[in-house]
Amino acid sequence: SALGQVLLLGGRNQDNTSTSSVRLVDLATGVCTPRADLLHARSLFAAVRLPDGGIVCAGGNSGLSTAEIWEQPVQGAVNAACMWREPPGMGVGRDGCGGCVLGDGRFAILGGRSKFTYTVTSLCEASTLGDDENWSPLSPMHDPRCSFACTAVAGCIIVAGGDPEGMPSQLRFMTRCLIVGCGFHMICLMTVDCHSWAARFCRRSMPCVRGLLTCVCTMVSCTR
Repeated sequence: SALGQVLLLGGRNQDNTSTSSVRLVDLATGVCTPRADLLHARSLFAAVRLPDGGIVCAGGNSGLSTAEIWEQPVQGAVNAACMWREPPGMGVGRDGCGGCVLGDGRFAILGGRSKFTYTVTSLCEASTLGDDENWSPLSPMHDPRCSFACTAVAGCIIVAGGDPEGMPSQLRFMTRCLIVGCGFHMICLMTVDCHSWAARFCRRSMPCVRGLLTCVCTMVSCTR
């Protein structure tokens, strides 16, 4: 945030179980303060900051279809803390999904891996936030992908990299071991898609230099 604070949400504990814990870290002092727990324990989920300062989380944890919103206190409330509430669930349960806030204020959830079957999807949906909250489909991505990067800019969603196979984390770790010992390589998507939510289409952009897994992307401002 503009105050130099970072919110740490969910994830996995040392015993590899998902957690609902939330911590607020002040970057200036290094102080880590507990905040209200998530309503559901989550890992491998999508989370984005809303324009009003709230946070929305969705999916995760072997294909959750639930979402939740961390809302700022009502203006004028005394000693009120931010709390989580649960809006309507998504149409498709997923983990390893990507999320972003669209220019029209909706929250979009993209791709991911379905519950139990580890099937990776290209399906996308978006939810209105506020009084009339509901999910509606967006046009699918060209490639099924999970653990990828996405961001919204200039009326488009940019997605890059990711895993087209969606292996569980235990198998993924084994594959990484095989890379070292046997010279095998993981399949990582090298494609970049540009998704226009206004025109309702998804087009293929330039390929990445190399395959990218669990990557992230954001907007930057450059003078050169």
